[in-house]
Amino acid sequence: MRGQASFEMLVILAMMLVVLIVVIGVTKQGTADVGNSRDALDARRAVDDIAKAADSVYFQGAGARRQIYMKLPSAYDAGGSNITNDTIVLRVGDSDYAATSKAQLHGQLPTVPGGHWIWIISEGNSVKIGNAYLYLGNSGVYVTMAQNSTAGAAVSMSNVGNDSINITLVQYWAHSDVTLNLSDYAFSLSPSQETSVSLTFQSNGVAAGLYSGTIDVIADYPGGSETAYVSVTAEVVPPTPGPGGGGAKELTVTPHTWSVTLSAGNSTFKSFTVCTNNETTVATVTFTPTPGAPGAWVGNTAPIGPLDADSCDQKVLTLSVPGATSPGTYTGSIAVSGDGRYNDTISLSVIVSSGTDTQGPLLFSPSHMPNPAYNTSAITINATGDDSTTGGSKVTGCEIKIDSAAGWSAMGAVDGVFDAPTENIYYNAGNFSAGPHGAQMRCTDSKLNIGNVTVYNFTVYANDTQGPLVLNASHTPNPAYKNSAITINATGDDSTTGGSNVTGCEIKVDAAVSWAAMSAVDGTFNSVTEKISYNVGTLTAGPHGAQMRCADSKLNIGNVTVYNFTVYSRKMAFVRLGAVLTARESGWQNWINTHGSGAGYNWSYDTVQWSNVLAGTVNLSNYTIVIFAEYALGAGMAAKLSAYATGGGAVVFLARAAGNGPRDVGLAGGASNNNNNRVNVTTNAHYITSPFATGQLRIYTSNLRQNYPTTYTGTVLANLWNVATRPSLGDASANYIHWGIDVPLSMNANGDTISQRTIDYALASSAIG
Repeated sequence: MRGQASFEMLVILAMMLVVLIVVIGVTKQGTADVGNSRDALDARRAVDDIAKAADSVYFQGAGARRQIYMKLPSAYDAGGSNITNDTIVLRVGDSDYAATSKAQLHGQLPTVPGGHWIWIISEGNSVKIGNAYLYLGNSGVYVTMAQNSTAGAAVSMSNVGNDSINITLVQYWAHSDVTLNLSDYAFSLSPSQETSVSLTFQSNGVAAGLYSGTIDVIADYPGGSETAYVSVTAEVVPPTPGPGGGGAKELTVTPHTWSVTLSAGNSTFKSFTVCTNNETTVATVTFTPTPGAPGAWVGNTAPIGPLDADSCDQKVLTLSVPGATSPGTYTGSIAVSGDGRYNDTISLSVIVSSGTDTQGPLLFSPSHMPNPAYNTSAITINATGDDSTTGGSKVTGCEIKIDSAAGWSAMGAVDGVFDAPTENIYYNAGNFSAGPHGAQMRCTDSKLNIGNVTVYNFTVYANDTQGPLVLNASHTPNPAYKNSAITINATGDDSTTGGSNVTGCEIKVDAAVSWAAMSAVDGTFNSVTEKISYNVGTLTAGPHGAQMRCADSKLNIGNVTVYNFTVYSRKMAFVRLGAVLTARESGWQNWINTHGSGAGYNWSYDTVQWSNVLAGTVNLSNYTIVIFAEYALGAGMAAKLSAYATGGGAVVFLARAAGNGPRDVGLAGGASNNNNNRVNVTTNAHYITSPFATGQLRIYTSNLRQNYPTTYTGTVLANLWNVATRPSLGDASANYIHWGIDVPLSMNANGDTISQRTIDYALASSAIG
């Protein structure tokens, strides 16, 4: 009995042990399944986050970047994970987790499990994944310049990594008519440091058209390096021949330069414009390349013509590099001749490349037709895909996205087939609603390089029932003074009110009854937006107003825009001899402060120091008249006053300056003074003295000093009453006026009137504002 009970107990214990083993196994399996699910979730989230971030920066364009956090499971296998083409693959255990992007991808994934911050960086036609040190503020430079001129631009860059980096800039610019120089080609950046590299372009007298190249920005950091690319383009705009010949060349071809990079066996083309001036008619224009390479590679050189006077024609030349051509630079020219008498030249530079083409085509000259376009118009987008300066491979296709389209659409080649490094392309976009629209375009070459996205914005208009706006009104010079020749400037703009051409603008100034025609700055009213101007001439000092309006080709007249502006009277300059006013200077300033013009002139003044006038830090031509009460002889100040008077300014010599000033500027032989209380008015036909009869005139209540020059050669208006050879008041050609009173606050009414009229006369005589 007792043995049977023991046996049953053993059986029960055995069964319990079996159950326990099963439960533990199931629990372990459940725990493993939960861990596997978490690993799968982390892996899936990581690849999806990378792909989404890559799409985001890719569509933002070159230079865009994001930093994301990803957690890699403990079973993450770095050796089995990779980035290939447009796909990211993470291997976790025995499973692969993949996600695809709309961009071409390259870079490195982390080498160990755990949490990581990684950079996702757009390089234009591809996206880099992994560590990043170099950040470019702009990946493209485009400048416009004239012939024989200099233009500048800048590229900013910074170190976003945790170690110092060494930067090397490699310039690829194969043009002689336009040179490019960088402010620095090698330097270091510490973490978080930013710098800017200046680009300087210099064009010569025959440069014309587009010149392109690249700058490689190479960043070396501990354990590796990265490279970014900056596309560089300069457009040189040649001068427009003047009307009626006017010394302009009889025959002109633009651009004057054809610079291209091609690999052996490839071809390209370029369009040139040939123009005559207003006096020259040409029957035949010939195109003759120089013998040998590269002239022998130029095709389609048949003559064109005839060309009437003041007309232009287009000529498309082709260029084909033979398949066996060795790499190198080949130069020559194409002689352009009208009737064998009128000549111009196209310089030719061909780089036959030997390296691998790693850059996609550029996209130039986007446009739309018709322009302006209306909501009833079927619109075509046009452009040129060009790989001739970015590797020389054939353009094999171009594509476009318009507005918020999700996918790319194929563009067509104008000649029917994509088979050259330069292709004119188009896309029939159909009709659009009225308003702003945008297109993104890019091209691919035969090496599978995808070029940067070019954005082209355009506007579609509704039926035009509104007149143009008048915007950006201004006047020059600003500030304007009463003797300034004033021009009113503005912009007539129909771009937001219908999109028709502006055909004319008109203006009324102040109380004018009739409208006056404004001018188009470019000479002709023929576009939707026109810069306009009107030469007003001189105006009186004070507030003024202009009313302006414009009309468009649909006969709509826009609303009147009112522009208010002020014309100023320039201040007077009171020149003090030293750092502190003398008694005479202080006395005359007090007199000016307590009196005013009898003719409505502005008597406000600046006190300037003699030494600053001599040093040039004070420019007398900024003042309508210059006043001295003290004067030290010296050739320096005499030269300043001579230049000022020649420019139309008037100088007033008061107190002791009435003797020394005329002597210094060559109007007198010497200077002296005398105590007296009256003057002898010698003429009453002068503005200053016309209120008084000739003869003795009391100006002081008691005898006080009067200063005068000796052997004076100007017009004497008043002298000391008892000595005819002592001119106390004189005028020399309205540029120099002297009045020798030493103590102005002791003058009576007669002296005050003469003093008031002396300053007013100088202001009236001055030709400066």
